[in-house]
Amino acid sequence: MDLNIDSSRKTSGIVIASIAGIASIAIFVALFAPSADHSALAQAQKSSNAITVNQTAAAKAMNNFTASGKIGDTVSMSGMSMSAMSSNSSSSSSSSAAASPQCILTGDWSMTVSKGNVTDFKANFVMAKIDGSSYHTHNVTSFRVGNNTNFSLNPSGMSTINGSSDVYVNGTLKWPGVHTTLSINKLLIMSLNLSSNDTSNHFTQPIYGTVATLTSQNGTQIVGPSSSTATTSTSSSGGGGIGGMLGNITKPFQNLFGGGSGSKK
Repeated sequence: MDLNIDSSRKTSGIVIASIAGIASIAIFVALFAPSADHSALAQAQKSSNAITVNQTAAAKAMNNFTASGKIGDTVSMSGMSMSAMSSNSSSSSSSSAAASPQCILTGDWSMTVSKGNVTDFKANFVMAKIDGSSYHTHNVTSFRVGNNTNFSLNPSGMSTINGSSDVYVNGTLKWPGVHTTLSINKLLIMSLNLSSNDTSNHFTQPIYGTVATLTSQNGTQIVGPSSSTATTSTSSSGGGGIGGMLGNITKPFQNLFGGGSGSKK
């Protein structure tokens, strides 16, 4: 009698240890092994950040659209004057110019075009040396069209218009009527070229940004985020996931403890 009880206890202990070991392996595999669900989710997240271009809509919109995006650029300080930023500059920052040959620019921009005429353009960005000195803000507003009054989209090339704009430094108008060239390249890249002569050599290179959204006058998306397909993880009660994996592995042992559907009392 005692021998049977001891034997039963030993068997139960072995089974429990076996289940625990198998469960640990199953959890490790479920968490760290590549799976179709993980790959599908990663792919969905990747595609949700993509930008799509509607060439047909671009051809129809031509010179009636709105656009906006982000400015993110680095420009060389070769020939650039920072004297206009005297309120934010110091002797130490001036002496570090040789060690900091570039400036970082970050901000946003927007544009509205109606019948080829740029009725509104704004650019707001921060500018600073890469060592953190000479930090200041710029606002480019009040764009006025020059001789070229027809700004039309070119899906396969460059669209350009010339005019003038007012440039602010830290919220104060510093350079009014600056000769300005605006361009959109293949619907995806914006460039802003401010005359160096009109800005005391503060801007000696074009400023670049990306096109995040571009919409026709009737609301049709020309450039914008692509639609993504939502994905859901497999339910733990089904054949996938940790629950399903453990259920399948431990099923042969369930009857030993009365957990199976066919257990007898």
